[in-house]
Amino acid sequence: MKYFRLMTELPTPPTAPAKPAVPLGDVIKAVRNEAEGRDRLLVDALLARIDVANIEAILTGRESLFDSRGALSREEIAALIKDGARTTSPAVAALPFLEGVVSGDDSQGLGASGRGGSGGERAGGPDYRPNLIWKAYFEYLSALAHEQGSAFLEAFAAWEAPLKNALARQRAGRLGWETTDLVQSEEPLGGAIHDSLLSRVTEEANPMERERLLDTAQLEAIEYFSGGDPFGSDALLALVAGSLVLDRWDLPETVNVHELLEVSA
Repeated sequence: MKYFRLMTELPTPPTAPAKPAVPLGDVIKAVRNEAEGRDRLLVDALLARIDVANIEAILTGRESLFDSRGALSREEIAALIKDGARTTSPAVAALPFLEGVVSGDDSQGLGASGRGGSGGERAGGPDYRPNLIWKAYFEYLSALAHEQGSAFLEAFAAWEAPLKNALARQRAGRLGWETTDLVQSEEPLGGAIHDSLLSRVTEEANPMERERLLDTAQLEAIEYFSGGDPFGSDALLALVAGSLVLDRWDLPETVNVHELLEVSA
């Protein structure tokens, strides 16, 4: 499908982090009004990371970071955490990758990782649940991109997976966590493709500059994988992906930047 009007009206995201010319909420509304069928499925899969971030915010006691642009309400996420990701729940209908990952606070069984407790949470130990949900999301995104034959999303997911894995390993190492269950089992492009980027990020003392380095790399990758047709499905998905990155830099003056950096650390 071609998106001549939409892609003409919405500006192409830049390759450097900056306040977006069009707010993410407006981009989401415009894209959802136009995209149908396969393209809408892929757009919604990209946007599902808003919900994963919301689940993480609530699990970690940072409800002030809840983003109302997600598919799930606060109440639906609260029910998900309490009751678990059941087949009949609205959360699983909207986000199928959650099934089997969140056991629920009332569960006495094993979480997806095989650890005791509620989906990765152990009494007196670290709560692995946010990491396990992010892992499930990225695996779902990769599988869906391949299944739907999306050149952009498959290439970007293959680029993103080893970066997310490396960052998860770094964070787990700082916290003394096991890493086996927290990273994707496959890295399509190999684990060493981001060594230079990670080296620069590690050497950077300023947390904001570390985020800038990571987001610049993401924006450059998105532009690279966007394809040669500025009005096609790949260009549309690249627009959404880039807008999600830029949204991190569209911060109100009242936002607690340190709290945001703690979540992404």
